[in-house]
Amino acid sequence: MTAPDRAFIDKFYQEALALLQESRIYMNNQATNDLNSLSPDYSLHISSEITRVTTRLTEVIAWLLMHRATCGTDYLKLHKPSPHLSAELNCIEDSVANSPYPLPLELRELLTKTRNLYLRLLRLEDMEKENS
Repeated sequence: MTAPDRAFIDKFYQEALALLQESRIYMNNQATNDLNSLSPDYSLHISSEITRVTTRLTEVIAWLLMHRATCGTDYLKLHKPSPHLSAELNCIEDSVANSPYPLPLELRELLTKTRNLYLRLLRLEDMEKENS
């Protein structure tokens, strides 16, 4: 497989933007209510999970923007190392399944969706590396 084409990247980009909007709505509205009604330890855990969503989306959008900007060019072949996802445990861990506390439904959905998007792009990146 060669580098993905622009339409393919744009599809992922639109998905990431929709998740970003969904996250913003949750964080502006429901997250405050969730955090205010919990113990300090539980609240800290929820805050950590919100940060996980933000970290995933930040990495995904930065990766997609770079690929959109360089689509159809040899930039990624010429510049080593090329931009890549970190694949850190914080981004790939299934925190919904491993949570010591029950997570609010909206946050669980955001964690699942952002993890799935992150893992799909990580697989795409691995395929690019294998073929370069």
